[in-house]
Amino acid sequence: MGHCISNYETAGCLLSGCLRANMRIDISANQQTGALHSAFTRVEVMVGVLAMAIMLAGLYLGFSQGFAVIQATRENLRATQILQEKMETIRLFQWEDITTAQSPYGFTNYSYPLAAPGGQGTTFYGTRIIASAPVTESYSNDIRLVIIRVP
Repeated sequence: MGHCISNYETAGCLLSGCLRANMRIDISANQQTGALHSAFTRVEVMVGVLAMAIMLAGLYLGFSQGFAVIQATRENLRATQILQEKMETIRLFQWEDITTAQSPYGFTNYSYPLAAPGGQGTTFYGTRIIASAPVTESYSNDIRLVIIRVP
């Protein structure tokens, strides 16, 4: 059977041991000192650093834009909730309350109204206007126009 001649030379045989093929691996002087010369060049390192900086900047921009969109969506949703709340109060008014209500009426509401003062988030200033309806029909005194604004 075959056996290893040295670290740099191998012997191979078939299982029968009849045919033996020797292969010698020569290590040149350049290959022996190749470990000393296998580092990246400065240009390669700088290109890699630049690529990583661009990726990290893109990642940061993506996260910051994502959080900004989420905040804007939250504020929009809260403004819609405030508008709905004010319209529900109008729905509960009696006709005398509507005809005698202060107009314009200003109100203030917050993103987190139940939080402690200073931590209530965005402040929403709104106006409720109750006016005569812009119609000329005979029933014009029996309807009112209600406008609620939250800028």
